[in-house]
Amino acid sequence: WSSDVCSSDLAATAAPATAPGAVAAACAIACAADGQIFLSDGLRFFQLPAGGGTLVPMRSCHPNGSILDLGTNCDGSGTCWPVALVQQHLALPPIVLEYRSCVGLPLLPRGPEEHRPQRMHLRSGQLYIASGKEAMQFQREPSGQGWQPEWLFGAVGRQAITSLDSAAENILLFYSDSIEVRNMATLQKTGAWSLPSDATPAAGGCA
Repeated sequence: WSSDVCSSDLAATAAPATAPGAVAAACAIACAADGQIFLSDGLRFFQLPAGGGTLVPMRSCHPNGSILDLGTNCDGSGTCWPVALVQQHLALPPIVLEYRSCVGLPLLPRGPEEHRPQRMHLRSGQLYIASGKEAMQFQREPSGQGWQPEWLFGAVGRQAITSLDSAAENILLFYSDSIEVRNMATLQKTGAWSLPSDATPAAGGCA
């Protein structure tokens, strides 16, 4: 999807016609295992039911900050919900906010040279964070009070990563003009697809 298409769809659903600019230009998307799609306009959560239909505003949890990106989590019964990377204070690392519990845990600082996280993907208890071309894997720290760095992938992206996802044993890197697939264990490239040259630059995506 492109940011202009996503924001216009959200605006039609969530903002009155008399409130221009009520929906931010940037947004995020995440696909859940149960077929649901979750979206954000940077301030709020929306749900697109499995099989399509009308976007539904989700109002039981407020992020109290800017939603940078979305992921998903599911329980044993297959019920899924969004997880958000939220910047609440510019001077502090972002938090990872679970929509169902409305509890957020911070990304623990890597050090004074750390980059600013911009994209996220949650899979089987492992958190993947991207900033520009770089990506990193996080895990819950022993006390459960935050997410700590586990594996620095380095500059795996050939350009700025606009979205992260996974399928089977692969991690998918979305760019404005293409999608790249890498093996999650070795980071070796296993596939790539390019958008048509006349296509609108993609702002993100999910598998």
